[in-house]
Amino acid sequence: MSQGTTHTRSGLRAATRFGMLALTAGALAQPVSAQDYSTALGYGQDNGVSAPWRGGRHAGPLPSHHVVHQGDTLWDITGFYFGNPWDWPRVWSINPEIANPHWIYPDERVRLQEGAEQPAVAGGGARITTRGSTNANRMRVRAAGYLDEEALENDGRIVGSPSERMMLSTGDEVWVRYEDDDDRPERGTELTVYRDIPRSERNGDERGDLVRILGTAVVRSFDEDRGVVRAEIVEAIEPIERGFHVAEAPRHFEDVPAVRNDRDLDTTVAATLYPRAIVGDNQYVFIELGEDDGVRVGNRFFVVREADPFYDSLDRSPSHSVGATGRTTPESGTEYPPEVIAEARVVDIRPHSSTLLVTRAVSEISVGDDLQMREGF
Repeated sequence: MSQGTTHTRSGLRAATRFGMLALTAGALAQPVSAQDYSTALGYGQDNGVSAPWRGGRHAGPLPSHHVVHQGDTLWDITGFYFGNPWDWPRVWSINPEIANPHWIYPDERVRLQEGAEQPAVAGGGARITTRGSTNANRMRVRAAGYLDEEALENDGRIVGSPSERMMLSTGDEVWVRYEDDDDRPERGTELTVYRDIPRSERNGDERGDLVRILGTAVVRSFDEDRGVVRAEIVEAIEPIERGFHVAEAPRHFEDVPAVRNDRDLDTTVAATLYPRAIVGDNQYVFIELGEDDGVRVGNRFFVVREADPFYDSLDRSPSHSVGATGRTTPESGTEYPPEVIAEARVVDIRPHSSTLLVTRAVSEISVGDDLQMREGF
């Protein structure tokens, strides 16, 4: 694999500006173009980010394994243990479990010696970084919404409240009516408060039927004579109003580990949780592919863009300044190489739609942006 000497990709410059390391464990890979993949990923380059092996060397006997932590790369690991980061292909060769050297994950064990057995449990490995570390391979999330109007069954509706306020919040009580008494929940049942989001409250180019979760209520009692359930709001993400729906679908925290993709899929960002023009880290987006299409919880999609962001900005601005060349539009027929600008993980799936949480972004994401899921990543 050839090693490049320069960085010409705008996406990689952005990654450096945000302090990210290419090839980090569980982190975003910069661009996906195969012809200069190694160059773009920055093997051996001093890109202004302090790699953890620089200025340090493992002391003492060589351990049999290294336990991967956030920020580790094969380049870093071989540089730290063997003093020669260019030795990474040899380390990769004795670790057949690593399908792609561009991706290693926190808590994985990397063999450092020929014939070493893979331990069944963590332990025994050294750590090459001193900075704080979190397990980026796993995340805890809660349901926030769905791109499917049938995702939450319309069990009941908030018909009133003893509060005089129009906007209800945590601690307020509500009365909920069910069309069928057989659907009446038992005392202590946790209810999810939600509503269908009309087109007037969404971006004009979004697709699908958006359901947004607004909070949680717990059933306290039931009035037999009036046929209403009394519930207390215990969580309010947004103000809750009379007329909103409830469903017996607790918003438990879910532990979502990353999983290796087993197929290639291409799609676009179909909608966002809130009507924002742009989306960044830790925000939700939706796609129109789901379980029936082969998507699994934990799959990772990469937002790929083939454009010059400066020219794109001119399309959105009626007035702008030009450079020395006076050029305000790209040359005719110009094609740009693909740049990976963000990574998002599938945290919930429906038959034909999925919810993704943006885990890393070096540029803003918009509805309509291309998303790629690639086998092996």
